[in-house]
Amino acid sequence: MHVKNIKKEEITMKNKASGFTLIELLGVIIILSLLMLITVPKIVNPIRSSKNKVDDLTKKLIYNATDIYINERIMIYPKNTQNTYCIPLINLIASGYLKEPINIDDVDITNTASVEVTYDGEYNFEIKNTNSCIQTIVNPDNDNDDDNDAWVCEPNIQHQGIVYGDFNDDGIVDNTDLVLLNRANTSKNQLENSIKDRMDLNLDCIIDSDDSNILAAYLVNIIKRLPYTG
Repeated sequence: MHVKNIKKEEITMKNKASGFTLIELLGVIIILSLLMLITVPKIVNPIRSSKNKVDDLTKKLIYNATDIYINERIMIYPKNTQNTYCIPLINLIASGYLKEPINIDDVDITNTASVEVTYDGEYNFEIKNTNSCIQTIVNPDNDNDDDNDAWVCEPNIQHQGIVYGDFNDDGIVDNTDLVLLNRANTSKNQLENSIKDRMDLNLDCIIDSDDSNILAAYLVNIIKRLPYTG
């Protein structure tokens, strides 16, 4: 019996020596958890702060590019407190003011975002989803009732029942329309809202040389359909 008791004690001693007790394991887990609580924020917070700084810098670059873009096209984007302009990022990229891809919050917004521009003595910029940015342009210098109304335009929305590219509304899209569009792009005269609807050939809510190039390509069958957003 004495020998058996000694063997049991030896087995118990060996079991204790070969591993941790439950209490010891819980103690280790608690210590590791406390270390994680102390060290992880010190690692994560600088990373998050750095990413926020990158996003802020990206926005500043976008806003500066937009400012230059509209000031170089002041006849298209007059300083008017009643106007709201929507400048798609892809336009800024195509014009050489920005490079793609453009990421904010780890999301590529290159093809989905526009800069909303308002004016109250100075330009104000805000990045919005292109589909939620509504451009409004008021033409105060024209006596026509239609021209005094705001041009409400939603990018990438195609109007039904109109002939795109038909500047003079004669039911035919031809070289005459291209000449009239080029003349309008180089003149100071504001266009009627109905003409803007027909001549916004890339659905970006801007009437400019891009629309002229699209119409020219259409007239020589390089582009098969209007409007063209490809």
